[in-house]
Amino acid sequence: RTPPSSPSCLKTFSHFPTLSSHPRFQCSTIPSTHIQQDYLYKMRPTSLMRFNKALSKTSSTLSNQHTPQSLRQYSTFRARFPSALSSKVTAAGVLGIGAGSTFLYTYDRRWVHADSQHTPEEKTGIPGYAPEPTNIENYLPTNESCQQLQKALSHVKSVTELDVTLFQYQVCPFCCKTRAFLDKHKIPYKMVEVHPMGKAELKWSQYKKVPVVIINGVQLNDSSVIITSLSQFLDNLNGENKPVDENEVKWRQWVDDRFVRVIPPNIYRTFEEAKASFEYITDRGEFSYFQQKYGLYAGALAMWGVSKRLSKKYNITDERATLYDCAREWCDAIPKGQPFLGGNEPNLADLAVYGILSSIEGLRAFNDMCENTEIGTFYYRMKENVGESSSEKKSLKDVQSIVDAVKAQTTEKA
Repeated sequence: RTPPSSPSCLKTFSHFPTLSSHPRFQCSTIPSTHIQQDYLYKMRPTSLMRFNKALSKTSSTLSNQHTPQSLRQYSTFRARFPSALSSKVTAAGVLGIGAGSTFLYTYDRRWVHADSQHTPEEKTGIPGYAPEPTNIENYLPTNESCQQLQKALSHVKSVTELDVTLFQYQVCPFCCKTRAFLDKHKIPYKMVEVHPMGKAELKWSQYKKVPVVIINGVQLNDSSVIITSLSQFLDNLNGENKPVDENEVKWRQWVDDRFVRVIPPNIYRTFEEAKASFEYITDRGEFSYFQQKYGLYAGALAMWGVSKRLSKKYNITDERATLYDCAREWCDAIPKGQPFLGGNEPNLADLAVYGILSSIEGLRAFNDMCENTEIGTFYYRMKENVGESSSEKKSLKDVQSIVDAVKAQTTEKA
């Protein structure tokens, strides 16, 4: 990097008389007796890299006392960071971008374009916002999955006899909603974290979304179905025959059709916010270092792109204003003088809203919402009511026997 005419450069070349006969430098532009000083300035970058590589190899054959310190440092760096490792890092980067793009496309087709047949304000009242409507049967005890679970648990006399395994993402709103119900009713459960990009923990299941719950050998999918089925089981266990609460069902639908759909455009509004929402994965000991970084950056990049598409698709020009409107709407729905929508004790709609909010606790969107609305009071009141988690973290290997039993049942039915 010094001028060829400088004493240090000339001294360096004087230590390498073998370079003039090196096959890499036998060409018409370089005389065989010496190296032209001006040629270094005329070299292309690739040629200069080859020159440095040959120089470092030659320097390793000479004594250290005659080799400049800069060349010894360069040789040491090349030994510690071989070109093969550089290629692997590049390949990993390309793989991450490709996987993130694939995830972005899949998520976009599933959530952004799935509801294109609906009018903009249908079922929401939000101008330009039309989420995918949910099935009303998911909230009623007459649905098929609920009936199947009641039959399988007819002999169970206590919640301690339940064997519950939850496959989830830590920050998934629907998974948080399911955990809120389990924690509130002190139902012990094993929790298996699913990698947000690879989903290797769900390879055994035909249903590839979370949450997925296995209860005494019965697989249930969809958070609303899971909660409805377990709620009906608890009612049967306690000998209660509660009628369907239409107001509760209405607000449970509101959570799934409206409130939860404004969360992604807010928590993934910028790349930094998206990255912050995925940082939880770096604390997951069951994932390798590469899986942690892959999930963090590829997931954040993909969801940041999804949030932009969602905002554009639904004409959401101000994500925060839409979020605040939803929070105020929920607070207004709670009867005056009562702590919860269900009265003195939270009902399933209260638990659903709390679960969604718990998925973004600590993020910038959550803090902004609490500062600009009254929903923070409701949230911390619910958090105290729900209490500590009754979960136990497990890996897929720990619950492999449970998974194998479900796979065997699925094969028999097929």
